[in-house]
Formats: sequence, C-alpha cells, structure tokens
Amino acid sequence: MTLATDQAHKLRALIVGDDPVLRIAIQQCIARLGFDTQVAENGQIGVDHFTADGADLVLLDAAMPVMDGFAACAAIRALPQGRHVPIIMITVFEDDGSVDRAFAAGADEFINKPDDQDATARLPRVTRAPHRAPLLCAEPDLPPESRAPTFGLTMPPSAGPASGLAKNSTSWEIVMQERSVDVAIIGSGTAGLNAMGQVRRAGKTFALINGGEPGTTCARVGCMPSKALIQIADDYHRRTHLGRYGVDGHQELAVDLVSVMEHVQELRDTFVDRVLGSSTDNLGDEFIQEYARFVEPTLIETDTHRIRASRVIIATGSRPLVPMAWQIFGDKVITTDSVFELNDLPASVAVVGLGTIGLELGQSLARLGVTVTGFDQLGHIGGAQDPEVQRCALDILGKEFPIHLGHPVSLTEEGAQMRVTAGEQGVLVDRVLCSIGRVPNVEGLGLDKLGVPLDRRGIPTYNPNTMQVGDLPVFIAGDVTGDRPILHEAGDEGRIAGYNAAHGETAAFKRKVPLMINFCDPNICVVGARWNDLDQATTAVGQINFAPVGRALIMGQNKGVLRVYGDKQTGVILGAEMIGPKGENLAHLLAWCIAQGLTVGQLLRMPFYHPVIEEALQAALYDLYAKVEAKNAGGLVELERLAD
Repeated sequence: MTLATDQAHKLRALIVGDDPVLRIAIQQCIARLGFDTQVAENGQIGVDHFTADGADLVLLDAAMPVMDGFAACAAIRALPQGRHVPIIMITVFEDDGSVDRAFAAGADEFINKPDDQDATARLPRVTRAPHRAPLLCAEPDLPPESRAPTFGLTMPPSAGPASGLAKNSTSWEIVMQERSVDVAIIGSGTAGLNAMGQVRRAGKTFALINGGEPGTTCARVGCMPSKALIQIADDYHRRTHLGRYGVDGHQELAVDLVSVMEHVQELRDTFVDRVLGSSTDNLGDEFIQEYARFVEPTLIETDTHRIRASRVIIATGSRPLVPMAWQIFGDKVITTDSVFELNDLPASVAVVGLGTIGLELGQSLARLGVTVTGFDQLGHIGGAQDPEVQRCALDILGKEFPIHLGHPVSLTEEGAQMRVTAGEQGVLVDRVLCSIGRVPNVEGLGLDKLGVPLDRRGIPTYNPNTMQVGDLPVFIAGDVTGDRPILHEAGDEGRIAGYNAAHGETAAFKRKVPLMINFCDPNICVVGARWNDLDQATTAVGQINFAPVGRALIMGQNKGVLRVYGDKQTGVILGAEMIGPKGENLAHLLAWCIAQGLTVGQLLRMPFYHPVIEEALQAALYDLYAKVEAKNAGGLVELERLAD
C-alpha cells in the first residue's frame, strides 16, 4: 500500500491526539506535504470525524482519553471506508507489546514519538507491518528497498511571534498567540451564533472558537436533512391514497433510493452553506477553528491561541450517544448524524430509541421501502406522556412497522448482519440506527477548571433564566445543557447568554412555553404543562378524535386524538398533547394561547373557519368548556355581548 503525495487529487489527513504540541507539529508538517488536515483531540471524536468525512491517511496518538489510539484504530478498521486507509500509530512506547498491539488493531506503521523534535530530525519509524509497503514517500515509483525513510516529516521552522512552533534550548514548543477580548464563545452552532449576534450588537470584542464541524446541528444533521427525508417519504407514501380518489397508475410508482439520498444531501449542503455564508465565513481572525480548553474560568487555550476574556460562553452542543459496547460493530450501527451520509439505504434497519428523531426516521425509512423494526427500552414513543395519546400513537404507527417496548436491547453480529434482541423479540437486520439520546460535547474542555460542581454528564450547575454558571462570569447555552434540545430554545439560550455576557449583567428572562413537535405522520405534539406534572384533581381534559373531523376526512388523514388541559376552576389553558394531522399548526396556536394566559371561554370566542383542521381544536375546547367552572357571561358562549 503506497500513498504518494503527488496524486492528482488533494489528499486529506486526519490527525488524532490529545498532545497539542505533537498535534500541531504533525498538522503543519503534513500540510507542507500537500495534505488538507483535520484534527481531533481524542479517539472517539476522531472516529466520528472519519465516519462522517473519511480520510486518505490517519495518524493516531496511542495514548488518549475517552478512546485511545488502539481502540480508535480498530474502530476505523471496522468501517467499510476504513478497511484500506493507511493508519500510522504514534507513541512513546518502544516495547514489542505496544508494537504488537498497534498492528493487531490494524495499524500500518508504528512511529516512536521523539523526545527532542529537532528541526532537521525525522520522526523515527520503529517498525512496520511486514506485509505492507511504506505509506508516504517522496519517490512513489521506486521499489520499497530504494525509497527514502518511510515517514519523513521535517519539523517546520519557527513561526516567529505568531502562533505555531518555535524551538527553545532543548525542544520544540507551541508559541501561543495571546489576545484579550470581551467575550469568548466556544461553539458556533445555533446557541453560539445567537450569542455572537448579541455581543456584536453591543459592540464588544469577541472570539468565536469551534473545534467540531462548522454549521449548526440543525442544518447539518438535525431538523433540515431529516425534514427533507420525511417530505420525500410522505410524498411517496401518498400514492397509497390515490386509488380511492380514482387516480390510476399509482401502483407503478417507484422510488430511487440513491437519488433520494443525493437530494437530501444536496439540500443539507445548501442549508449548511447558508449558515456559514451568513456567519463564520466572514469573521476573519475573530473565528478560530480549533478545539478549546479552559485554563482558568476566563482563560481559554486552543492549539495555537490563548484567549483572555472578561466573560465566556459555553455552547459546544451535543452528539449522538452510542454505547461503547456497540462501537465495535463499526458502520453496522449508524446514528442520527451518520444516516444522512449514506449513499443508499439498507434493505432492513432496526431503530433503537423511538423518541422524536428515531420515530421520524423509522417511519420515513419504512415508507421508502426499508424493512424497519422499532425498539425502545421505555414504555412510550415520540415523547408523549398522555396515556390516550400514547395508546393512539402506538395503534397508528404500529401498523407501519413493528414496535417493541419495555426491554433493553442487545446487539450481536451474525455475518454481514446484526441480530437485535429485546426480551423475547429479535430480528436480523443490515443496519442498526441508534437513536437512544445525545451526550454533551465537553470532553477535553476542562470544565473542572471552573471550580464548580459538575453533574454526572459533566455539566456545571447553571441558572436557566440567566444561563450563568454559578457566580462565575461564565454562561452556558444550547444542546450542551441537555435541558431543551430544540433549535428555538437553543437560540433563546444563546441570546440570553450573549446579552448578559455582552452587558456584564445577570438579567433573568422568562422562558417560552414548552413546545415539542414530532414530524411523524400524524404529528405528535406536546404543548405547555406535561401530563405527568398536572394535578389531576384540579385539571379538566377536553378531547376530540380526528375520525369525524370533516377536513381530516377529506385529506384522508382522519386519524388521531387531541387532548387539551385546563384549570377546572378558572378555565385557563394549561397544556395539550395530540397525535393528528397538521398537529404542528395546532400546537403553535395552543402555545401562543397559553403564553397569553387565555381561558377556554376566550378561545371559543375566536373565529373558526369551515372546513379547517382547527375545527378539531374547537370541538376539544367545547368538551373542555363543559368541564370547567368558569363560564362566559352575556348569554352566548361564542360571542361577547355589547353594552346596551
């Protein structure tokens, strides 16, 4: 296997290691050899980067937190795109055991990390796999025995006073570019960008630091690509209704799954480009594309920068959770991020975790012809708590693909497929879509340097109305908190954190009415107070089934139930849960009404056109009105009486 640097295309190297001196040295050397580079500070992040983006060469530091180089090497080798990629292991160990471990994990080369990185020295190769040719060489056409040293990297000259490498009396070290700003923002996702907007508006200096993929979670792997896939699946599924309308030819319709994924990815790239074009692309040196770590609560370091900030905002986001035991299966276990990188869809999938995104993707894949089986350890799906809504959701969605609840899931490999088992249920599938939750991106961030208690997820205690961490000049916002992992909430948290950081305040802001929409069909929606939090003794419930609703019947979507909660005495609307057509619209209406503190009587005096889906809400309100004590004065429920 030979990887020459004079290939026609631009080669790409992934450099994974927690030693910043070594990481930047290799990054600069590799770049001088003609490579584009991407860096990761631990093995897990490196595997995630490789899964998403691939690479022509991988360099792994053997000793790393979270996942060491040996485990990362094995995980990359388990991926189809990683079976033939050149992998070089770099370590300070010189014993034969480390060499054997590196090769057993799948490394092609084993390079000893030098103690003295002399400017003219090469990283010495201890040994290499005997069946492989050297990976990098200046003369790719020469036979192996005639080539220059296997991995000749010349350390770059001193970068001078700017960031980079400089030589002291004994070794090379990083020279940090140090500067002071009013606000340092770590993370350029939705929360970070909204925080930046507030800081800019206040005229403050800032540094926006991002170590992961550019672009928001929503645009790259969340709201937007998932809705693109859902739209295609729903449109294709609509063919099953056409026969009843007298439309012929619908049975011959077919879907090209490769073209489907191309379309989803093209839209995804468009959304990401729009985000970048209106944000980080034009920032200049205010934007630092490197991983950050705390040295002190207001002192941040990256590989090449040291930032002293008056205030700091943490907005590092989250990533899909994949149990460590499942990571050995490589790309047979895909996530809600990596699914959008597929060029084609597998014939069969087990969806493990039927919350919002798992349920959405599971139904969409089933409608596109994938054989889908759903599993969840919990006893409910889609985030709903109301028992009537939950029963209805299981009845409707269980007719599109099998759903198994209430048992933990185990995975085993059977040839090219995966055996998924939960209780007495089991299925053999091509891929497993793991959607069991997300974890905060805090590894390597050094939050222990804040000097405040951290919870079991490594998150410091903060005020959700000010977003302040303890009494520190530090704020936290967005999905990293795990509290309200929804785009508009992340945006609000970023605005709060950005405003307070920019103005040197700890102003408390009222949070919006909780709103959750699952874009499965029919929509599952939750608004306001949750069912489990209601005082059943003081709460009345109004209900309507969608079966008799005229507009829903015309649409061929008259399935589901709407439940509205109100205070028995005052009639104030408290919340609602539903599964039904156009639930996304009804949920917004109810959220706005709850925010205004309106009563069921006041809502019934609003206009309801005919025939519209909103008439289902009107019917549920009539049912609720009959169960509350507060009544409208004036003789007519629907109209306010004018004064004589």
